[in-house]
Amino acid sequence: MNYDLCRQIFSKFYAKTLLIGFSGGADSTALLEIVRELQPEFSYRFVAIHFNHHLRGAESDLEAQNAEKFALTRGIDFQKVDLEVSDQGNLENAAREARLAAWRTLVKQYRADAVLLAHHADDRMENLLLRLGRGANASGATSLRAVSCLNGICFVRPLLNFAKAELVEFLRQRGITEFAEDSSNADCRYFRNRLRNEILPALYAAAPGGKKGFLTALEALEKDALFLEETTKSYFTGGDPGKADFWRKAPEALRPRLLRRYIQEETGSDFLPTSGDIRRLDEALSGDETPIRRLTLSGGITLILTRKSFALEIPAPPEVLWNWQKETSLIWGNQQICVIPDDGTPCAPDEARFECGALPCPFVVGAAKEGETMIPFGRESREKLKKLRIDRKQSAFPPLPVLRDSKGKVFWFAGVRQGAACAVTSPHQKSVRFKLRELPLFQHENRADGK
Repeated sequence: MNYDLCRQIFSKFYAKTLLIGFSGGADSTALLEIVRELQPEFSYRFVAIHFNHHLRGAESDLEAQNAEKFALTRGIDFQKVDLEVSDQGNLENAAREARLAAWRTLVKQYRADAVLLAHHADDRMENLLLRLGRGANASGATSLRAVSCLNGICFVRPLLNFAKAELVEFLRQRGITEFAEDSSNADCRYFRNRLRNEILPALYAAAPGGKKGFLTALEALEKDALFLEETTKSYFTGGDPGKADFWRKAPEALRPRLLRRYIQEETGSDFLPTSGDIRRLDEALSGDETPIRRLTLSGGITLILTRKSFALEIPAPPEVLWNWQKETSLIWGNQQICVIPDDGTPCAPDEARFECGALPCPFVVGAAKEGETMIPFGRESREKLKKLRIDRKQSAFPPLPVLRDSKGKVFWFAGVRQGAACAVTSPHQKSVRFKLRELPLFQHENRADGK
């Protein structure tokens, strides 16, 4: 294998911190070996991250053990992350969202500059066909890029120009012949597996240009997508997306990308519009100019379109009562608050620790109110929640939950600051610990555009 392409990518991360997705399979094992071999050249720090989805029982646990053994015998830092994946609905989508949420936490934990993933050329072809079947545009169809950004995380895929067979041969040349083989990959009840094992081999055999022809077309599509994305950037910065005419006059090819950028600018989160979202937007813009149109998109977004204006509406989650003594987890908007074991260590910024006996139950959980105050832990005077949020450089959107008692007394502005009420001041006090976890703001299934 020619390392030059990998070197070009790694040169951008000299002396940085990298996290490597390491399943223990052939693809990620090859990536980890390449990263290890090139480390002296680029002086980066790297950690192998293994996600155990616990979907295949003992097989999943054995893969985690073998992955850890492989990393540690080579002196590679390793961390196993246990994921809770719901088996309701689309399992693949649920697993992807669980990994994305975990990556956000890990990037913060390690202060990592990038996450490296082992997608290869065969994965790109699978992705192309899957996305086309969902109605993707050129950007969506070529979404596996060498470098891309999603929800503030830089994802790097150094192996996109190598076929899986090349990666397996690379390992064999180094005497590495044992790597994980996910037994579920042979189950053709899943469309992705049927595509990989049956449809694509037949397609390559029947097509005049074979596999090489499809890969050449994919490269051309990516160049088209990159041009459209750059054009979108110029169009967006040169106009006023708050005006309806901006959207009516926008070329249809740019609208999915403009909508994604607009919502990202407004919310700070990455929204990937579906083909249905774009169809509804196009229909509204081409119809009669009625006084007001409300377009409901995926992810709970509502667009307000009038003759002259275009605006975004995302309702804040309502106040809820949380009986934390019985329900150890609460999902509020895209935030999850959990009761976790208290080991007595200092709290992270997304944690709070309270004296258990006097702590109210249930809590009233809702968004911060205008002018609302509390006495922060360690201080004696009141501070406005808005000032505390700004001091922590936290965005106002999406809103962070506030935990109050029934009389409105604030105990915790989650993710910002703990209040002084019921704070633990002695190691002998019985305590309870809460943790805030960020969930994806928007779901990314069946997307028409995106990375």
